[in-house]
Amino acid sequence: RDLILLINFVDKAKQLRSQETWTPLCLPMFNNTGFLHAYAAFISQHVCLILLSAGEDLEQFHYCSLSKGKIQKELEETRILTEIEMSLSQPVMIPHNCNAAAAIHVLYKCSNSQQYMETGISTHAPLFQTERKRLIRRYAQVQDRAISSTYSQE
Repeated sequence: RDLILLINFVDKAKQLRSQETWTPLCLPMFNNTGFLHAYAAFISQHVCLILLSAGEDLEQFHYCSLSKGKIQKELEETRILTEIEMSLSQPVMIPHNCNAAAAIHVLYKCSNSQQYMETGISTHAPLFQTERKRLIRRYAQVQDRAISSTYSQE
């Protein structure tokens, strides 16, 4: 859940696109009685760097800002940042890429880690529009169950 909170924070905080941010965050799975401070800044068009700190003073913000510069420089010099950007521009994983070419959709949930992954729904499936809508509704129900059971076991 904490990761989802961080992702939502990055997605909803529009000011992150143009400036560095230093804000207290409660990550309940880490510690539901306190706060960490999050330093967040975009280091490329689609990549946001988040550094978490138990310290709250302004000195920590400046330290994180300096660290961001070093991390960004290293990622750029090693071309890792370019690779990350390229991977984000790739299409969603499809069943064909999972050696499941006959499948319309693949959903996998790991019981040990309570994480799941899924592919996009294949467009090659010979379904009529009404069948496709019914199938997508059923998949949404299955996905909701997979996600809710993941969170209910944490």
